[in-house]
Amino acid sequence: MEARIGYSKNTSASARIPTLYSFGEWALVAEWALANRVQAKTRHAQFEGASDSLQKSFAALMLGYLHGDAVTMAPVVDTYGIKLTNVNEYARNVMAQAATP
Repeated sequence: MEARIGYSKNTSASARIPTLYSFGEWALVAEWALANRVQAKTRHAQFEGASDSLQKSFAALMLGYLHGDAVTMAPVVDTYGIKLTNVNEYARNVMAQAATP
């Protein structure tokens, strides 16, 4: 397997920084993106096909949740001392755990 070069976006400087990905990391990121696209299509269909206002509201809430929004995590990090990871780091951690016997 060969490593491929992708680009991660540095949000503070809006610069594209080359990042080396393994095939497995590419697969995890692609799987995550595909799952979100499938869920979005399903939720849009639920919203359009809702027969009452409660179903339509619930589908709209799920669409909002799916698309997400920026959340300031600084208070949580400071309070609980956790380390946040991005999708790339998550993929690397999953792959490392899978490789461990």
